[in-house]
Formats: sequence, structure tokens, C-alpha cells
Amino acid sequence: MVSFFKKIMGNDPEKLNKKGNVLYRLGRNEEAIRCYDKALEINPQFDMAWNNKGNVLYHLGRKEEAIECYDKALKIKPNNYFYLTNKTHTLCKLGRYEEANLYCDKMLIFCDDSYSKLSQIGWTLYELGRNKEAILYYDKILNKQNHSEDEKVLNCKSCVLYVFGRNEEAIECNDKVLKLNPNNYKAWYNKGKSLVELGENEEGIKCFDIVFNINQEDSCVWVGKCIGLSSLGRYEEAIECCDKALEIKSENEPALEQKGLALSGLGKHEEAVECYDKALEIFPFNPYVWYNKGSVLSVLGRNEGAIKCFDKVLKINPNHKDAVKNKENLQSQLKVSHKKEDTKISNDTSEDALEKTHTKLNQKPVETHYNDENLSDPTINITRGFEIIGGTFVYKVKVLNNTPHRINDIKIQIISYPNDCLKANTTERTV
Repeated sequence: MVSFFKKIMGNDPEKLNKKGNVLYRLGRNEEAIRCYDKALEINPQFDMAWNNKGNVLYHLGRKEEAIECYDKALKIKPNNYFYLTNKTHTLCKLGRYEEANLYCDKMLIFCDDSYSKLSQIGWTLYELGRNKEAILYYDKILNKQNHSEDEKVLNCKSCVLYVFGRNEEAIECNDKVLKLNPNNYKAWYNKGKSLVELGENEEGIKCFDIVFNINQEDSCVWVGKCIGLSSLGRYEEAIECCDKALEIKSENEPALEQKGLALSGLGKHEEAVECYDKALEIFPFNPYVWYNKGSVLSVLGRNEGAIKCFDKVLKINPNHKDAVKNKENLQSQLKVSHKKEDTKISNDTSEDALEKTHTKLNQKPVETHYNDENLSDPTINITRGFEIIGGTFVYKVKVLNNTPHRINDIKIQIISYPNDCLKANTTERTV
């Protein structure tokens, strides 16, 4: 096919552009780029060639260069909906969400009621977290004649509802698809995700296993099953699923993130940090990975590193309440630690100097005993423990009052969970 094109190409930019498209579909990306470059040498105002070159560069992971190409295309045709879509999508992948939102707003201006445009705008809004708007656009398609039972749109809508936390509605969409086509593996996958999110982990895992009967080569499904297994505390099996996903796609950020969580569940925190680092090399703008890494570093006692991770989270999402709280707790802990260090440092630390100080203040040295199980006087005890309820780690503190006095206004601040709690693999254990 390509040899045929060689005979008829000449110096026609239109034909060179078409040849580039064919080479791109054949996976011969560098040759495709050379065709687009040749077309653009002949006609630098050929907007379609700039856009197509951008698409190939995006596919090669050269996203910044792709943006430059889309900019060239948009300079020639600033209102082209598809060029705006490509740039918006690429900005999302680069974590440049403010710019992406601006270009998405331009897309909305030029979006008509055609199926392809409504579908694209719905997915773009979903990528930007503008879920309410995304659902409206998918409903527009479903309300159109001949599209009320569109499998692709129903699947997309279920994805948005899942992110929105409306899992029951998402499952309704999945069931509609499966009624139309029982072999639609994406619907089984989406249904599995929503079931896991609702805490119905066993049912969710069954959905993922049905997918494997249809398609074992989708890495996302292995990651989905991993989440279900981790929620049940079956961490070794979860890690096996992540490894399967990584065999299919080595640079798989979600698989690395979930493997890190499963490793943490087994108390293998250093290995978890390695997984998070690999995930962040692939996509450094995921606040959840930064948050998980910070949490593990705090468990390991590496508080300054943990604070830096929480700072990264807040740079991406300033409204992340848990990151704010954890950062403040760790900063308080570091202040206490530094004060203790400052107390130890003195110009005269001899026993004579200490004796003089106590004599001067007319005080005796106070001997303090710390007991991890009994944190106050013998008649008031504080015990701690946890339960795993529905896959959620619930930390518990109990105050046992054996005095005749009533205790009011108890305030407990957890700086970090004890290491042995995080290593626990039973459903209930006293620490």
C-alpha cells in the first residue's frame, strides 16, 4: 500500500498528509511524522497536517511537542472543534488543568448536537472532573432518536456516575448495556468497579472474572480486581493481579499505585514507596499517589518527606482536607521533636550543673515513666485497638475510668497510627 503512495505522492501536501495517516495506522510513526513535515514544508498553513502530526507525537508520549503542533493548527483555524479537543485532552494529561478548562469552555461554544461532538465533550468534561456537565451531554445523546440504547454512551455515562459516587445509577447503565450485549466486557468491568465501591467486593470480583472469560488483555480489569481483593484483605492475590496488569502494560500508573497500597497492607512499606515513585515517574500529577506515599512515609517515621508529599497533594488539589490535616499533625510532631532536641543541647550538661539548677529552683528532679499500654495514673487507663469494618481500617481508643470522678471533654489527637496496627492481618486485634 505504501509503495503505491510513493508513485503518486510527488509534492502534493494533501497526498503527503494522507500517506502520513496510513503510516500512522500501520504503527510507523516516525515515517508518518516525516510525511507531515514534508507536507508542511510545502504548505506551512496546512492546519490538518499540524493537527495530525500532533496526534502522532501525543501517541509517542511527546506531549509538549504535540501541544506546539495543536497551537499551530489553532492559529490557522482557532475555532476548529477537533483541534480544541485534542489540545484540551493533552493539557489534561500534562496536569495543566486550568488551561485545559479554558479550552474546554471554547469547545462548548462550538459544540453542536452531532453524536461525535457530544460524545467527545462528555468525555473531556469527565476528564476535567466536571461530572454534572458530562452527564448532561451524555443524556443529550441518549435522548436523541436512535441513540437511546447506545452501548458506548451508556458505558461512558456509567464511568461519570461512578466518579460522582452515584454507583447504583452507574450499575443501572451497565445492566442496560449487558441486556443489549452480554459480552460487552467494558460494562462488566464498570459494574465490577461500582460494586467494589459499594463494598460488595465478592460480587465485584465475579464481574471481573466474567471479563477475563471475554478478554484477559485489558490491564484495567486486573487493577479493578486488585482493588476488590485488597478491600477483602487478600493482599497477596491483589499483588498478583497488579503484576498481571504490569505484564500487559509496564508503564501502568494505576497498577503501581494499587500494588503500593497492597504492599502497605502487608506492612511492606519500603516496597510500597518504590511503587509510588515509579507511578509518579509516569504521571506526577496524581494527588492520590502523592497522598499514599506521604502516609507511608509518616508510618516509617520519615515525617519531613511525608510533609513534602502532602505539599504536592495540596499544590494539585488545595481542598484535600486529609492532606491538610496530616500535614498539620506532622508539623506539630516535628515541633515537639525539635523542642526536645533543643532541651538536650546546653552549654553545660554536667550532673553538677543539673543539681545547681534544681537547688536554685528549690525543686527535685522529676522522674517520669512512660508505659505504652497505660498512659496515665493506675486508676485511669487508656487502651487502643482497631477493627476492619467493610474493608475500612477503624482505629479505636478507650478510656477506662476506675475513679469516683467523672471525666469530661476528652480530646484525643492521633499523630500517626502505630506500626503494628498497620501490619495487622486479622479482623480484630488489641494493641
